[in-house]
Amino acid sequence: MKVIFENFKNFLSEVEKPTPLPELGDVALFHSPEPDNHELILYIMTQKGPFPFAACGLDMLSESGLKGGSPCIPETWHMSWIYTHKKFRGIGWSKILYGISFNLINKLGAGLTSDQWSGSSDKAKGRAWDKMISRKQLTPRKTPGTPPTGGHSEFDYGTAGHKKTPLDPADDCREPAMGASGTATNSSWIMKNYTRFEPIYQSLVDNHENLMTVVSDRDQVESKLMNDAAYKFDDAYMGR
Repeated sequence: MKVIFENFKNFLSEVEKPTPLPELGDVALFHSPEPDNHELILYIMTQKGPFPFAACGLDMLSESGLKGGSPCIPETWHMSWIYTHKKFRGIGWSKILYGISFNLINKLGAGLTSDQWSGSSDKAKGRAWDKMISRKQLTPRKTPGTPPTGGHSEFDYGTAGHKKTPLDPADDCREPAMGASGTATNSSWIMKNYTRFEPIYQSLVDNHENLMTVVSDRDQVESKLMNDAAYKFDDAYMGR
């Protein structure tokens, strides 16, 4: 485990002052994949059961197959939510979640963006997306072709008759509920060197599989993980 996470430590040192990481041997990752969404939950197993301390959700954003849909520079997914327990913040766990998420989506040839349904909090924008973009860790994807019919890297939230790029339907995207200014970013991104997170992902998933061999009811444990992660995110989002 220590060898695998050396790559992640090197990644941190390249972009900012080295961030100390907690002991990693007891940490596991539960990945719940569906055709149009992924749920990623980092947790530790305690005497009282699994304790999810960081989690996020990835959802398909592009709707290319729908009449009047939102291609959103296809194919694009968005991080619809992310949560880290207050006692686990500032030590690299959110960076691991972002890295794993980009690896999962980018290796499919798709891009990842911030929440485009409700919008992103100022904290998520400033602590994560703004930093990754300003440090040039991310490269924006473009629609096929060249301007004015293609080659655009930003979502067009405009309605009929009010579009920024009316000749390029591939960048059309539904405006978020909080408006265009409420999103952390309006582009579809590829993380540079995203494959470095693949061994981290595999090791954390292996830890989960090993833990599941000694529990009496795997379905119950994984269901509890998803429910607890959802409750913790809701509490944090509502400020409870």
